[in-house]
Amino acid sequence: MLKRTQKEIKARYEARAGVQKFFESWEYLKYLTYENAHPYLGEGHNEKNWRQAKDDPVKLVKREVRGKTNVSSDDSGRIMAWLWLAGEDNLLRKIETARRSDVLKVLSEHFKAKPKSFNVKDEDNEGRP
Repeated sequence: MLKRTQKEIKARYEARAGVQKFFESWEYLKYLTYENAHPYLGEGHNEKNWRQAKDDPVKLVKREVRGKTNVSSDDSGRIMAWLWLAGEDNLLRKIETARRSDVLKVLSEHFKAKPKSFNVKDEDNEGRP
């Protein structure tokens, strides 16, 4: 269930957009009403064709975990956005401080969702203990 207000989502989008977090920031934008999203949308978007996301962010995380064999940077951004939208602040802190190779495990244990495997692509952690 969405736990954030439009004002909070808009502020989070503004803080995260443009800092190489496209996949994360796009998730925030999708949960804004057209009125709030309009200033950030490119040409071709109008009130008639804008669809505000209604999906439960927790369900999206669970589906993502169950279907994964690895966690990429893009996946991680979307997951972090969904956790924030769902008000899962404690879990989000764990994810933000975890090695990428541990993210899938932390999520699967928290949500009791078994991933396809723990074969995690870990480009960001190469050479780190």
